Amino acid sequence: GVKGETLERFTAVSVKTAKEMANGILKMANADIAIATTGYASPVEGLPENEKGVIVAGSDMSGTEVESFRPNLTGKDGMRLLNRERAADLALNMAIEKIEGNKQ
Repeated sequence: GVKGETLERFTAVSVKTAKEMANGILKMANADIAIATTGYASPVEGLPENEKGVIVAGSDMSGTEVESFRPNLTGKDGMRLLNRERAADLALNMAIEKIEGNKQ
C-alpha cells in the first residue's frame, strides 16, 4: 500500500513509508491494529548522524503513531541480530499498547 511517489521522494526507510505501510496493512487486512517496520539492520555507509535508521509505525482506528531509533551500525558480530531484536521488541510493545488501548 505504499505509493511509488513516496518511495521515490522519501525512500523505503522513512516515517512516511512506515505510516503508509501500517495504514495499508490495516485496510487490506481489515484489521483492528497494524504494525509495520522498516529500516537498516546492517552497516550503512553515509547514514547521517541525526537520522534514525529503524522506524516502527502502528495504526488503529484512532490513528497512526511512529517510533524510531538509531541502530548500532558498526558491523560488529551480532549487531544485525541485536538491531532486528530491538525493532521486534519495539513493534511488539507498540502492538500491546494498541491492543490495550482498544480494550478501554
